[in-house]
Parts: sequence; C-alpha cells; structure tokens
Amino acid sequence: MRTASLLAALVDQPQGITAAALAQRLDIPKSTLSLILRHFLELGIVERAHDRAGIVIGPELVKLAFRIVSNLQLPPVARPHLESLARETHENVYLGVQNGLKAIYIDRVDGTESVRVNVELGAPRPLHATAIGKLILAFSPPSLLEAVVRVEGLPALTPHTIRDPTRLRRELEEVRKRGFSTSDGENIDGLYAIAVPVIVRGRIVAGICISVPGSQGLLNRHRWAPKMLKAAQRISRDLRAHPQPNGSAPSPSDWGPARRRVTTRGPAGRRASARSGSRRG
Repeated sequence: MRTASLLAALVDQPQGITAAALAQRLDIPKSTLSLILRHFLELGIVERAHDRAGIVIGPELVKLAFRIVSNLQLPPVARPHLESLARETHENVYLGVQNGLKAIYIDRVDGTESVRVNVELGAPRPLHATAIGKLILAFSPPSLLEAVVRVEGLPALTPHTIRDPTRLRRELEEVRKRGFSTSDGENIDGLYAIAVPVIVRGRIVAGICISVPGSQGLLNRHRWAPKMLKAAQRISRDLRAHPQPNGSAPSPSDWGPARRRVTTRGPAGRRASARSGSRRG
C-alpha cells in the first residue's frame, strides 16, 4: 500500500517532487523513504528530475505502463483505422499518447514501403521536438508547455530543434489552426513526421503519426493530412460509441462531439475540411 501511494504521488507530480515533500505527503519517516527510493532508483522505477532536486517516474515504470495501456480500450478501437490508413498511405502508422512530460507510441501498423522508419514502442519521446509531442502541447493547457520548459528545458536534439519558447508557442498556434503538426528533422536529422489529434470529450486523448525520410514527408504531407484526419475522426467516433465495462455506451455529455473544424491545403491550394478536435484545453 505504501509503494502504491508513493507511485501515485509521483504520477501526480510529473515535474518532480523532493524526497522531503514526498515523505511529508505520505507521512512516513525520511529514512524509510530513502531506502525505498534507493531501491527504486537502482531498478529504474524512479529517476532524478532534470533539476536533480526531485524524483520523477522512471523509464522502467513507463515501460510497464505502456504494457498496461496497450491492453486497454484505445489501441483495439484505433487499430482497424490505423490499418486502413497504412493501406492508403503505404507507410508505417503510429498511435501515440502523453506520458507525463513525454510522449510514447503505444501501437504501430506497418506499411508496404520498402524504406521504412521504425520507431520503438513505449520509449519516451520529447514533446518539443516530435510531431506527436507538439501535437500534444498544442491541444493541451498552456501549463503543460510551461512544465516542459521548466523541467525538461528545450534541448537541441538536432540543428533544427526549436529551442526558443516564444517560437515554439507560435508554432503550436499554427498547429491548432491547421489541425496537424509536423517535425522536420527536429528530433532525428533527416526524419519528417506528421501527426493529427484524436479528440474525445473536448480533450486530446491520442495522436496518429506517420514518420518518413524528410523529402518524402514534404512531398506527401498535404495528401496524407486529410486521410489522417478522417482516421482520427473515426477513432473519436468509435471511442464515443464504445461500450463501457457495464455494457452501456457513453452518453454525449460524457464524451462530447469534436468541435474544431480544421482545414488543410493541398499543393494546388485545394481545401479539405474535417471535424477533428476542439478548443484548446
């Protein structure tokens, strides 16, 4: 019970919490907590926060959480639409979600292209430099970006990574306007990614992402975006209609319709509109 309370406290503090504050919150002696944390640090269940002063959830617990999430509702509902999208685009299609101040991919459907980009499932990804991460930042409350800047910083992963918070905020505003995000060599040099949101109950619950070699992404993003948005809408629809454990479907007041109309432009300026998302937050 003590361990469960400790982990729950860490989940509630994604930016990190000091050992002293944690001991006070759990009402246990600092010496006892120190022994538990030392063991958890060795196992990778927890790790030091970016500022070294606090403790955060570690990579091994993230991997365990990924295995749990993979068996929950989202991937089974989303998978048929990911498979359809992979057939349409011939590319690997990923399903990603937020995990604290990171993003992780929880499912993948392989395409048929001979040149593929394979991204590890369950591995933490930076929010500021990936398409899935910027998507999460754009459709989440501003406090998430503030926490990322404060705790993680905006480290340069490639020469193209956005490191200026003001510039990143401007890009996130563009993401909200057009309905999809991109990363052009910002996380991995030479890799281009595009991502669209799955919005349920007025909030982002996941994102669909395609990652390809840079030139290929630039050539195809306006062709892929409408297809990806339609897949995201279908996943949102199915999640709203998916039976709950008691056998009943959620009511509209539980999940709510998607409200944001997003518009993409093709190379010739053709407009394609789709309902996908809601107001920020």
